[in-house]
Amino acid sequence: MRSSRSTSGALGPLACLLAAALCSLASFSAAKPRPRVLFDSPLARVDAESLESMLERVGELGWVQRYRDGSLKQATFACLVQAPPRWIWRFLTDYSHHPDFVPGLLRSEVLAVRGARIDVKVEIDLPGDKLELRLRHHHTPYERIHVELLSTEGPLSLGEWRWELVPASRQDRTILCYHLHARAAGQTWLDRLAGGPAPGQVLLNTALGLQWLHAIRRQAERERH
Repeated sequence: MRSSRSTSGALGPLACLLAAALCSLASFSAAKPRPRVLFDSPLARVDAESLESMLERVGELGWVQRYRDGSLKQATFACLVQAPPRWIWRFLTDYSHHPDFVPGLLRSEVLAVRGARIDVKVEIDLPGDKLELRLRHHHTPYERIHVELLSTEGPLSLGEWRWELVPASRQDRTILCYHLHARAAGQTWLDRLAGGPAPGQVLLNTALGLQWLHAIRRQAERERH
């Protein structure tokens, strides 16, 4: 009996430590952050001069990268804007007025500004639905904006975006690149239309990418001339 009490007393603190560790692990798993998207910029493979030359010929470029399992890695779109980077930056960061010139954007409200970090809540009109997102924008002035998804009310489970502004050979124009990775949770009408989740992701990102790229270019050039 003495031996039994001794063993029980020794295991008591051990059991408490084990229980505490399991609780910590469970809380860590519950608070696990969303997976990050590691964007692969085309400018790492194609120099700005060559990309500008291609854009002069075709107007705009878009490409989609996939992982080996067929799921989307990222979609990227690029165009030439007839305005310098600092001018375009005005419209990229004018979040409160984005609904004035971005089709389908119903609302855009700045929630907090902490230096180069800006939190924005947006409401997007989708066919048969509305999507509310809380986004965090990380500014590298006149060069880059990285956008991460903080929370969502709607079908989006993962979202990350990045704008790049690259000076072109002339001071009055800019190579504007938009990278994005948006993924819906569960099957959506786009998946059914495209024949599966993988092509549905391509449709979703292509639509969003072209919509925003065209809107920013159009607004920047319109206000400049």
